[in-house]
Amino acid sequence: MTEQKKLLEVKNLSISFQVKNACLHAIRGVGFSLYAGKTLAIVGESGSGKSVSARAIMGILSKNERIDTGHILLYENAKDYFDILSLKKSQIISKVCGNKISMIFQDPMTSLNPTMTIGNQIMEGLKKHQKLRKKDAWEKAVSLLEEVGITQAEKRMKCYPHQLSGGMRQRVVIAIALSCDPDILICDEPTTSLDVTIQAKILNLLIEIQKKKNLSILFITHDFGVVAKIADDVAVMYAGKIVEQGTAEEIFYDPRHPYTRGLLSSVPDLDNMEDKLYSIPGTTPNLLDEVQGEVFAQRNPYALNIDFEKEAPSFQLSETHTVASWLLHEKAPEIEVYPQLTKRIHHMLAVSS
Repeated sequence: MTEQKKLLEVKNLSISFQVKNACLHAIRGVGFSLYAGKTLAIVGESGSGKSVSARAIMGILSKNERIDTGHILLYENAKDYFDILSLKKSQIISKVCGNKISMIFQDPMTSLNPTMTIGNQIMEGLKKHQKLRKKDAWEKAVSLLEEVGITQAEKRMKCYPHQLSGGMRQRVVIAIALSCDPDILICDEPTTSLDVTIQAKILNLLIEIQKKKNLSILFITHDFGVVAKIADDVAVMYAGKIVEQGTAEEIFYDPRHPYTRGLLSSVPDLDNMEDKLYSIPGTTPNLLDEVQGEVFAQRNPYALNIDFEKEAPSFQLSETHTVASWLLHEKAPEIEVYPQLTKRIHHMLAVSS
């Protein structure tokens, strides 16, 4: 296997929230790596901790969110790296945000300043981080708008966010994220607020830009259809933990954690509307309470006795595929694939190709 250049590594990250007089352990021992020119998708239900992990990388946690343990390593090369968590906030802004890592958020309307023109918002980062003069910043901003597919770029520079459509606003946000030529782009559900047609166009744009600039993308989503289209590697997150990760092929063709199989089974088959849609039973655990055993045990129809007593270690199935489930233990019984799982996966991959 050809060795890949690692750009970002998250190790044993734990984050807690202070909620009134209680402490909620939102992220518990999370770890993953992002490689040059690749897309890692972090997928899971709302509240699983995907966005919090991303915000920790950017150093933009809320006042009630605290990093308890972990390292977030940003690599220049195999031997030259630094820990983002060791930096002060001012150092993160100057050394990391924009020129190393940029982030695209879910709702472009909340990402853009309604009182500033589109042009000024793009030029702001160019003047601050790249020290460009106003004329040069203007020219580069126009070029960026054209690059993300906005027509009449000179005219759009003078528009305010509310004067643009949702799809155009998201293209502007992408232009701002690309303005300082980052190595890594974090996309936090950037297409969720868009209709299906515009969503497809934005995804295609991101894929095109990635190939052109050799960007690495950390893509956060709850949509396995999006994952099938864009991801090289996948990390499946549940209740603050990564329960399975591997290449996209391993996750789609050989999902092994019951939660991963449940998510894939829950994807609707639009070609067969009479087919009953699978739903994962139960609800996510309350992380204000101490979780005894496996966090997914209460919702797992194949749970073993040990699942209610002890947290599972991470079992290594291949060089790239790991699963935190007692069902991977050598003494565990084999389980059948969830209902309609194989059929749904094949349909999903066909639609995304």
